[in-house]
Amino acid sequence: MKHIAWVWALIFAASLWSYTACAESQTSVKIGKKLFYGTSLGTNGKSCASCHKTIENIKKDTSKYPDDPALKNVINGCITENLKGKPLPDDSTEMNSLIIYMRSIK
Repeated sequence: MKHIAWVWALIFAASLWSYTACAESQTSVKIGKKLFYGTSLGTNGKSCASCHKTIENIKKDTSKYPDDPALKNVINGCITENLKGKPLPDDSTEMNSLIIYMRSIK
């Protein structure tokens, strides 16, 4: 009977880990905000928020680029030039999450 309990515990743990991994890979405002304020996009310890310090700045900067391809180019320009990081693929979870976060700011 103990073995059955262990098997169920392992199945539960594996399914919980799988669910968490899937949830983390989905595009979201939460991921975008974490990337925007974190330093993982670059190599110099700066974040997007280092330059775009206020909500008003973010709204103003986002409104300049109403179409996503243009905004993606600007984001990658900031990442490579200002953060000294590698550009994000246009269709990546990270890029789409950044855009969703920036466009969610009202």
